[in-house]
Amino acid sequence: MIVGNIEEANLPEKSFDVIVASAVIEHVNNDYGALRNIRKFLKDDGIFILGLPLYNDWEVSHMHIYSRKSMDRLVVAAGFSVQKYFEYPNLFIYRFINFLNRALNVIVFLLFKKTIYSYTLPP
Repeated sequence: MIVGNIEEANLPEKSFDVIVASAVIEHVNNDYGALRNIRKFLKDDGIFILGLPLYNDWEVSHMHIYSRKSMDRLVVAAGFSVQKYFEYPNLFIYRFINFLNRALNVIVFLLFKKTIYSYTLPP
């Protein structure tokens, strides 16, 4: 597992069998550049699993909002072909979990003057 900035990653080309980007692409400045890097790092017969919310601007850190068509165009332009789609049937549960996460962060911030993320993310 590698944690870092995919837009600036310097990894060996065609060295990964599988790359998973779940809830990532909508948060990066250069989504096309990030996908091009992922394509470059993935073996020719490799698998790329992309997870992202469609039509979702609920999260303030989303840099991009996608429809299925806009994501298809972006993914194909970056050198991929779409093989399968899996869609969640109900977005309410994810919004509810997001709401709970934000509420917990507010409580922790009020008590300790730091968010939960300050404890889990590197400085």
